[in-house]
Parts: sequence; structure tokens; C-alpha cells
Amino acid sequence: MENSKHLSVEVALRPSDVYTPFQWNSANIFYWVLALAAAWILYDLYLAPPNGMRFRQVPSWLVEGGLAIALLTVLLGLQYLAALRLFRKYPLFSKPRRITFSPEGILIESEDARAECRWSVFSRIGESSGVFFFQQTERTATYVPKRCLRSDQEIRLMRDLIRENFKGRYQLWRS
Repeated sequence: MENSKHLSVEVALRPSDVYTPFQWNSANIFYWVLALAAAWILYDLYLAPPNGMRFRQVPSWLVEGGLAIALLTVLLGLQYLAALRLFRKYPLFSKPRRITFSPEGILIESEDARAECRWSVFSRIGESSGVFFFQQTERTATYVPKRCLRSDQEIRLMRDLIRENFKGRYQLWRS
């Protein structure tokens, strides 16, 4: 095997690496629709003035929109707090680890564990603006933040390794 087809990355995750509310994917779309519906229902049930008592000085769309945005912000804030709680409750998430990518698979090493995974272990691989994720199940994934890669050349090498070796569904940015 040629050495250029190996990539080794030191990773220490942060909550912002896994909490991506503005990433375009089905889970986030579902959450946004749910949050918007909850904001609208809460506004309609508890905050909307009765029909005869509308605000006269301020356009109603501004008042209603501002309240909906405030409620949506609270709901998204709760999701961020849940991500922070996860990192505090399970310090393993933020512990540094070395992840080595090769044509054979992925080797994950930390002070607590060592795991060798063939490419077939992953059900889906994706890339967002800030992170590569290697999904094993709907709820488990290995994240590699792009900030941990040393150069654009390493990002291109990561994409090449995925394209050449992963036989499942992947979604990468164009390089």
C-alpha cells in the first residue's frame, strides 16, 4: 500500500462540531418544522391577543413574527443545552483521539480504547461545511471536524479515500 493513501488526524470534539442546527438534512428539517409548529401553537394558545384587542401601534406581523422567533430561539437553545449536557455527562466525547484512514478502513485510538473498522461498518458518510461524519446507525457516528485537518490537501485526500473505498451512500462537497 502506498503511504499517500493513509491519513491520520488528531480529533478532540467540541459541542459545536456535533450541534449543527443550520445544516440542511432531514433531521434538522424535521426539528425546524416541529419547532415552528410548537412556536405557532404556543403563540396562538397563550400569547395572541383576543380578536378585538389587536395592537394598534405596531403591525401585527411584526409582533407575531417577533414572538415566534423568540419561541423558536428558546427551542433551539434547549437543543444546544442538550448537546452541552451530553459532553459534560460523557467526557469520553471530548477526549482526544487519533483517527487513521486507509483503504482497509478506519482505526480509532484513544487512551481508553482502540477500534478497527472496515468501511462496511458505516451505513452513511457525509460532509458539511465544518465536519465529516461517519454514521454507523441512526444515532451513532464518528465525527472528524475539518478544523482538525491540517490543509486543503488533507480534505481532498479524505474525500478521495471515501469515494474509492466506501461502497454505501455518501454525500461529499465537490472538490
